[in-house]
Parts: sequence; structure tokens; C-alpha cells
Amino acid sequence: FKYVDPEAFRNCKYTQTAANKAYHDSAAMIADILSHDEYLKQQNLNFRVTYRVKDKYQLYLKMKRKKMSLSEVRDALGLRVIIDTKRIPGESQEEYIERGNKNCYHLLGKIRVAEEWTPCGYKDYIAGAKENGYQSLHQYISNKATGTAVEIQIRTREMHISAEVGEAAHWFYKDQLYRTDIANSKGYKKAWRSPEQLEASSPAELIGLAKRQLNR
Repeated sequence: FKYVDPEAFRNCKYTQTAANKAYHDSAAMIADILSHDEYLKQQNLNFRVTYRVKDKYQLYLKMKRKKMSLSEVRDALGLRVIIDTKRIPGESQEEYIERGNKNCYHLLGKIRVAEEWTPCGYKDYIAGAKENGYQSLHQYISNKATGTAVEIQIRTREMHISAEVGEAAHWFYKDQLYRTDIANSKGYKKAWRSPEQLEASSPAELIGLAKRQLNR
């Protein structure tokens, strides 16, 4: 990539650098909300924030595929907030899910009015889940000073588990799309789509289950 299209490489590298800086700014903004918002503090929640900066060549491929400029790519930086809502004694499953969803929307509202950021797009996959069951809120924001865009995903722990190891997993979607022969093979279904995988709480645990199943 660097030698075939050096100008595109330089531009994508610059975008990566800007995205890394935006991570520290946006993560600090979210941390401030989580530590000072009275409603969220009353909910007795645990939060986990992760992020990824899109690879230079992946940036280039997205520009080509979507026919857009670098400035139009809104997810060069992806930041994810996972909300672990503690169940209240006597709370029904429906009430628990509803409260978890409400916590996600509450955080979304606070991010939208953050002082140094401008909302620039929104996708609600909680109210309208994808066909494979994927749920999450995707809020796009832009830094007022630098113009750098950030995609923030907000989801409950249960949504995250489904998106990582369940039917909504990104790798499963990609396999169905690009590797149908493998995704439909007997060994694949035995290891990755078995009932036991529903017991996995993390990708690492799922891999361990798959290894044991394949060795039977």
C-alpha cells in the first residue's frame, strides 16, 4: 500500500494519528460523564471502555468501496462502552432488560450534549435490532476543534456477549458472507454453532469450548 499509492498511504496515516488523539479526548469525556452523572451513579453500574483505530489499508478500502473521501469516514476511531447493570433483588427479566436499555439511552443523551463534541449521525440497533439479533447504539460525534469523527457504540453486557460469541457475532456474519463453504461445513457448525457456545461469556472461553468439542 505504501509504495503502490504513497499519497493515499500518507493521508490514511494522518487520519490514524488524528484518530489516536481523538481516542484520548473522547475517552476522557465519557469517563467524566460516568463519574459525575447522578443517575448513572445511582444505578450501581460497572463500565468497560474499549477502542480500535481502523487500519490504514482498511480505511483506504472503505473509501474505495463506499466512494467517499477520508473526511467522510466516520469510524476511523471506534469506541465501545459496555454497561454491566447489576440486577436488583426481585427484578423480573423484562424489568432488568428495560433498565439496562434505559441506562444505554441515558448515556447516549449525555454524550450528545457533550460540550466539545457535535453529534453527526446515529443508529439505534436496540429499538430496531438487526436481523441476526445484533443490538447496540451507534452514536457518531465530531470534535469541534479538530473535526475528527468518532463512532461510539453503547451496549449492555448481554448485548456484548451476543455480539462477540452469539448469532450476532461479527466473525460469524463475515464467514456467512465470504466463506459460505466453511461456515456451512459440519466441523464449523459442531464447534462454533453448538448449544454449548451459549454458555460462553467471552471469546476466549468460546475458543476453549470449540477446541474441546473438536477433540471429542
